[in-house]
Amino acid sequence: KASWKYIQACWNELEDRDLTYSSLNAAPFGQFPALLTLDAHYCSQLRRLCRESMIVSLLKSASDLEQYAQESEFACANLCQVLQPTMDSYGLTAPSLPQPLPLTAYPLNFTPHASSCPPWGIRVMEALNQVQQLDKDPGMTESLVRAEQAVQLVVQAFSKQDDEEQSARLGRKNLQVMDRLAKIQAHKRASIETLHYSYSQSPPAQKAAREVYQYIQKYGKSKSKNKSNNNNNNSSNNVSTIPNVAEATCVPLFKCSVIVGGSTGSVFVTATHLVCVTQFIPIVGATKIVVEPLEGLEFRVDGDHSSSNNNNNNSNQNHSHNI
Repeated sequence: KASWKYIQACWNELEDRDLTYSSLNAAPFGQFPALLTLDAHYCSQLRRLCRESMIVSLLKSASDLEQYAQESEFACANLCQVLQPTMDSYGLTAPSLPQPLPLTAYPLNFTPHASSCPPWGIRVMEALNQVQQLDKDPGMTESLVRAEQAVQLVVQAFSKQDDEEQSARLGRKNLQVMDRLAKIQAHKRASIETLHYSYSQSPPAQKAAREVYQYIQKYGKSKSKNKSNNNNNNSSNNVSTIPNVAEATCVPLFKCSVIVGGSTGSVFVTATHLVCVTQFIPIVGATKIVVEPLEGLEFRVDGDHSSSNNNNNNSNQNHSHNI
């Protein structure tokens, strides 16, 4: 009851001063006894509403950028985890992971509008000046139309200022994300180059590279350019399937065992090639080797197949990656 008495007293006071919305018909907007422009407290409420909307949009856009950066950092950490056993076996020290800088370490090219033109900025001040001229516009005879136009002018001014701030803050966030992505790419490149160029400084790396190189030289054969002429003895129709590689470039970054068609084998991943060595005829013991350049290869990972190298069961997940 006490609250209702207070509300009723406020309502009566507003009606006596012709300050209610319905009083715009009796007391035209912008004319005595009303103010010439919008009330300062009402403008503050409009300011809070516009800013809350800007913050919601800013957080959504910034969270999308942050998620993309975190996914890239997680993928980089996974690559480091895969390469770490090879680093240890070669006696190498892996490059340290880059640490992201806080957002405040990047410049914010924005000056608050309220600091240059208090209390709400130059655009809002210009809008309020336009509001004072609405009653002089002969095309706006209705008071309600002038009131709606006044609110619209101020809201648009606040929105434009908030858009400028949002753009500046998203630009700073984008600068941080681009810097993090550049550091991630540099770290992955440094990790691969550390292994790739370890031939001259690591005897275990030399031994591993020699193994891959001997596989390529021993089991690399040529195939016919035209399959319909398999019986053609013309050597000019045969092209080598094995690239011309040097032993120093065969340092494996990663090695794992595979089963292909019931036959066991090994897969070696170097900095430039994928080398797959399997038994072509398990009973006889013949060996087949396939060497493919990594550039342009597409890998498809089916998570619903169990693997002896990975005990994690990621069922019903298919991923394609272009290198």
